[in-house]
Amino acid sequence: MPLQAPPPRRTLIVAPSDLDEAILAQPLIALLRRYEPRGRIDCLAPPEITALFRAMGEIDEVLEAPVGHERLALLHRARLARELRRRRYDIAWALPAARTAAIAPWLARIPTPVGSGRPARRQGENPLDDGRPDGLGRSLSRWFASLPFSTLGSLAPDPALTPAPILSQPPGLAAATRRQLALAPDQPLFLFGPGSEYGPGSQWPARHFVGLANLIRDHWPEARIAAVGRHLERPAGTHLQLISGGRIENWMGTIDLADTMALIGMAEAIVTNESSLLHLAGALRRPHVALFGAGDPRSEPADDGRRRVLWLRQPCSPCLDSECRFGHLDCLVRIHPLAVMGALRQAVAFA
Repeated sequence: MPLQAPPPRRTLIVAPSDLDEAILAQPLIALLRRYEPRGRIDCLAPPEITALFRAMGEIDEVLEAPVGHERLALLHRARLARELRRRRYDIAWALPAARTAAIAPWLARIPTPVGSGRPARRQGENPLDDGRPDGLGRSLSRWFASLPFSTLGSLAPDPALTPAPILSQPPGLAAATRRQLALAPDQPLFLFGPGSEYGPGSQWPARHFVGLANLIRDHWPEARIAAVGRHLERPAGTHLQLISGGRIENWMGTIDLADTMALIGMAEAIVTNESSLLHLAGALRRPHVALFGAGDPRSEPADDGRRRVLWLRQPCSPCLDSECRFGHLDCLVRIHPLAVMGALRQAVAFA
C-alpha cells in the first residue's frame, strides 16, 4: 500500500508589534512556505502593521489582533482563542518577546514552541544581565528563521539559507499615493528618515540632513524631499522643515504604513538612520543609505548593492545605547553630508 503524504499543515504566525521586527520575520515565513508550499499560513497582527503582512505574498490571510501584546486582557484573549480553535491550526509561532502573545494560542490548545536565546537589540533589554547581554547584536531574522528546528529538527528549512526580507505592493497603490501627495509623474522623490526607535544615539543631526537636502537640490533641482516616520517623531520633521526653509517637507505621522511603503517603492532613494524605515527600504528593494551610530550594521547585513552603509567604527561603537554616554555623538556628527551624498549617488547609480 503506497504511503500517503501527510495533510498540509495550518500555521499561525503571531506577529511582533514592532515594525522592524515584523519585517525581519518575513524570511521565516518565506522558509515555511518553501518547506510546505501546499500548507496554509495565516498571520495574527496588530491593526497598525497589517499592511506590512499583506505585502508578504507567502501569507494566505492576515487577522487583526483585538488587543496589543503589552496588555493581559484575558477576556479578549479568550474570545480570540475560540476563533483560533475554530480555524484548527496545527502550530503557532509566537514571535513577540512578550509572553502574553502566546496566551491565545495556548488557550486554543495550539502547539506553540518557544525559542530560547532570543538576540537582544539594545543594552538593557535583558534586565538579568548587568553587563553585555548574551547574543546582543546577533541577527534577529536568522533567529526567527531557526525557530522551526525546535519541532522539525533536521527536516526544518536550513536557517543558513535565510533570504533577505522581501515585500511587494498592491497594484495601483503607488499611483494613488502620488495623486494624494500631488507628486508629478516623473518628479524625483527623496525620503529622509530622521527618527529612530532606538533613541538619540542613532539619530544623524538635523543640520546634516539640511546640508544633504541642499546637495540633493543642487544635483537634482526638480527633486522633492520629504521626511517620513512615526507620528511621535513628527516634531523632528517640523524642525527639519523649519531650518531647511521648506526644502524638506514634513510627512511624518501624516501618512499610514501602506502609503509609506508606496512612497518608498517609488522614491529615487532613502536616507535613514537605523530604524524600521531602513528595513522597509531594503525589503522593498529601493536604493538607500543607512546611517549607523550606536547600532551595529553587521547584525542584519544586506547582500544587495542598493544599500550603502556609513558607519565610522568609532572606538566606542557600537555601544547600542539609546543616548551617547560621552555626550559628543561623534559616531554620527562626524558623518559629513558630502560623504552621504557620495553614497547616495552610488546607490542611485546601482539601481
